[in-house]
Amino acid sequence: MSRRIALYVLFSLCIRLGSNAQILLPKKDTILLGIPVPLFFLRDSATHGKDTFSLQNLMRKRQQTTKQQGQRSVARPGFLEFNGGYAGYTFNYRSALDTPYTEKNITQHQVNSTLNFTVAGTVPIRVNSFVRRGNSAIFRDITDVQVSFDAATYRGQLAGKLRERLLQQAPPVDSLAGRLYGIRHLQAGKLGNWLQDPLTKQKLIEANEIVHIPRLTYDMHLPDSINSHRADSLQKEAALLLDIYSGNKKKYDQLLQETDSLKKIYDASMEKVNQYRRLTAKSPTGIGNYDQWKTQLQQYSPGAGELPAWQRWLLGVRTFGIGRNNINTSELTARNLSLNGVHFEYNSWYFLGVTAGLVDYRFRDFVVHRLQQPKQYMYMVRAGLGRLEKNYFILSVFGGQKQLLTSVNSAGLSPVIKMTGLSAEVKWQLERNTFLVAEAAQSFSPPMPGSESTTKPGWDLSDKSNKALSLKFSSWIPRSSSRLEAQYKFTGANFQSFNSWQTNSQLKAWYVKAEQNFFRRQLKLTASLRSNDFSNPYIVQNYKSNTVFKSLGLTFHKRGWPILTAAYMPMSQLTMVGSQLEESRFQTFSGSISHFYKLGQRQASTNIVYTKFFNSSADTGFIYYNSANLYLSQSIFFKDFTATVALSHSESTGYRYDVLEGNVDVPLTRSASLGMGAKLNHLNQSLTGVGGFARANIIISSRDKLYIQTEKGYLPGSGTAARLVPNVIGTIQYMRIFK
Repeated sequence: MSRRIALYVLFSLCIRLGSNAQILLPKKDTILLGIPVPLFFLRDSATHGKDTFSLQNLMRKRQQTTKQQGQRSVARPGFLEFNGGYAGYTFNYRSALDTPYTEKNITQHQVNSTLNFTVAGTVPIRVNSFVRRGNSAIFRDITDVQVSFDAATYRGQLAGKLRERLLQQAPPVDSLAGRLYGIRHLQAGKLGNWLQDPLTKQKLIEANEIVHIPRLTYDMHLPDSINSHRADSLQKEAALLLDIYSGNKKKYDQLLQETDSLKKIYDASMEKVNQYRRLTAKSPTGIGNYDQWKTQLQQYSPGAGELPAWQRWLLGVRTFGIGRNNINTSELTARNLSLNGVHFEYNSWYFLGVTAGLVDYRFRDFVVHRLQQPKQYMYMVRAGLGRLEKNYFILSVFGGQKQLLTSVNSAGLSPVIKMTGLSAEVKWQLERNTFLVAEAAQSFSPPMPGSESTTKPGWDLSDKSNKALSLKFSSWIPRSSSRLEAQYKFTGANFQSFNSWQTNSQLKAWYVKAEQNFFRRQLKLTASLRSNDFSNPYIVQNYKSNTVFKSLGLTFHKRGWPILTAAYMPMSQLTMVGSQLEESRFQTFSGSISHFYKLGQRQASTNIVYTKFFNSSADTGFIYYNSANLYLSQSIFFKDFTATVALSHSESTGYRYDVLEGNVDVPLTRSASLGMGAKLNHLNQSLTGVGGFARANIIISSRDKLYIQTEKGYLPGSGTAARLVPNVIGTIQYMRIFK
């Protein structure tokens, strides 16, 4: 017994002196019956947890000190910081215009730029500018500047900073459970190996026999006294081995239970941290999903994700621009409008929009003559509840002054009309991918010229001349890859807003569009039907016009196969003036084949485009009516250059025009490439013109790029006699990137 007590004392001292990461084994193996025996005890050092927590606290203090030092070493940003952008200059020259407007030797200078700034280290803004000057009497000189809040960049920067801060606030992993799990797992492994060792099992059998079979260890050649003393010693050693095995077996079972429990605790803490990190990776993209994201985040780390009130407010700013703005608010208020002024939209649980400024560019800017025209302006305030991506209800009040384009006075100016209006718009999100939008509006404006009424329109519901209605339905079915859109629109003859420039006509319009994908989205079929019905009650003759647009499109796209497209677009228009009814028809068919493939050891591409127009000379001012057009191109990409051959064929009742083109692009160096080609123009099999072009791309530096192109070509001339009109084109572009 004294020997057993000595062994226990020795092993206890080893345990107390050992570190937390050590397996609790004697530093010197104890040999029983010829095998080393580890001894494990059923209690752990009470200092383990204290040591672990003290180490964690020390590491946290060091991290906090390092973070504070890093924060002190970073310089505070200035009020306005420049974050890069680009600026470009373009010079264009055209010796002739291929449009209904005739001009020669037109030169234009264009300067455009986009510069990014950050205000107070937080608010990103973007400054866009576009300046155009030229000698054309048709194209106007333009000076556009816009300063806008960059909402997308703000959300991205805020998400990045918030992610860094949240990762520092991540809930701590249960390191004590992890370390104890590692210790217990290693202890159980070592002890299990000893218990399952064949030598241990063999010695265990021998120990049982020594203890239970008398005189098993006797040697007949030795005296009885020696055998008795030897047997007594071996029986004690065997009994000790049996006791140690039994105790270690119980300890092994307990270690397995503790290992499983500690692993569950450690895995749960790791899953909590991983879930927290996944949430930080899904930073909020707007104020709409911020609250939900923050609530989920704070389940794992209380107080995480909190933002100052002004930062939360900026998350809801969708648009804020000063200067030139493109306005697209609703179907009955303002659409496709260019406005020089201010435009602001905010949306969280409520919506607020403010728009005001001068109106310009109603359609192509050369339609309106350069003479000074009456100013057009508009203002609008929109307010409502809900989110634009889901359900909402918005009321709009708009007003301003706009040109009618119905006539001109002696000074060549278009008459203007001042008006105000109201609009109510609602959206129902029926399903995740299905919604319905309805809008009703009424305008208040003076009667239109020719109207019998002399009073300003009021709230008379029976009078539809100054009212409008719009219904729009959209649905996407992912399971069948189907899309359906439909819209109905009515505007009275005296309804005025900034979404349409047709006047003195009542409009009823509707359209239906369907899109269906087949064969795992390799084949897409698109069909649409649109109708516009105009009637003017303010002229003596009965005037009505109904136009029906139809389209059918097909696209086939499979990896490794040519891309095929085909579209057929018939249109018909019925016009009634008085009792006379006329019908106009216009149809277009187009198809294309595009393929990128390998030709021997080289890459190659083939493109074929065919277009057929079915119309008459009364439908267009060009000579290209009732024509067929075919375009073929073949490109081969060699190691040092790219060669392309193209053929264009156009044929109509009055002309046959063919253009054969060959060009090559050669990279001269890593920073420069040169392209050149020749064009053979052939008109009506009798007139021939040879033209050509050259272009160059030059990378001056990593920030500066230069592009130059010049071309001499020919255009089919109008008139009774066929002729080729020379046309010279020149372009110089320079762009600089700022970092």
